[in-house]
Amino acid sequence: MTVKKKKIQEDLKDESSDHEGFSLKEHLLSLVESIFDYFETLLLYLQKTIQEKVKLGIQVYILFRIGLFFLSFSVLFFIGGLFLFFQKYFSGDPLLAALGTGGVCLGISLILFSIIGSLVRSRD
Repeated sequence: MTVKKKKIQEDLKDESSDHEGFSLKEHLLSLVESIFDYFETLLLYLQKTIQEKVKLGIQVYILFRIGLFFLSFSVLFFIGGLFLFFQKYFSGDPLLAALGTGGVCLGISLILFSIIGSLVRSRD
């Protein structure tokens, strides 16, 4: 009887140790699964953020290109008007009007480049 009792106690100990191991294994798998869920959620959030930023970037790019298009037309018409003004001022001579228009455009571009250069130097 005592042998049978010892055997039953040993079986119970083995089952309890198996159960504890299973519980530990179960907790470990649960931890790994929760870590995978966390990273999956993080990647979904990152994907959503990237999609929003790309969408915003495309909108900004399109609006920037449209703005540059109209800016180039306004500069072209301004230069044309300046040319006609110089042509009228120089009594219809197109050569002097072209030189005057080119000189004004060169002066404006040099002034703008000097301003840009001073801004770049001040940031360094």
